[in-house]
Amino acid sequence: MTQHHRAKLACHNIPRRTIICALCGAAWEERFIGVALTTVTDDPVCPRCLPPTLSVEGMIEAEISITLLKDQADPEAIRQDVTVRYQKFLAAFNPGTSPAS
Repeated sequence: MTQHHRAKLACHNIPRRTIICALCGAAWEERFIGVALTTVTDDPVCPRCLPPTLSVEGMIEAEISITLLKDQADPEAIRQDVTVRYQKFLAAFNPGTSPAS
């Protein structure tokens, strides 16, 4: 039986921070945006454990948007960097898949 968790986007002004996923224990580097369970302690969640109401593609787009507000870098370079980072993280758990294209 699948367990569902309520979650929310968590925006922060910290360019990079490493979190430990409250559901699977994986270490994930958040950049300006993340996902937290709506518990008393707002436990962080990695991209692999996103609830069904959120998507990896949506998280990538949110991170790109916020990064563009904070950084004067090239939008295509940011898109490439963010997408590759998510792909590498997710591929480590599901070899042979490409979750975000």
